[in-house]
Amino acid sequence: MTIEAIEMNEQGRIVIPAHLRKSLGLHGKQKLAIWLADGKLIIEK
Repeated sequence: MTIEAIEMNEQGRIVIPAHLRKSLGLHGKQKLAIWLADGKLIIEK
């Protein structure tokens, strides 16, 4: 996964493209928790 695949929109919300949501197994409006820890991007369903 590339970092540029995840962007922030004008409202400051994180936007994950559909193809990436699909590969993460997310459907519809499911939420992800995304944070930085020790310089790593952690993504949790």
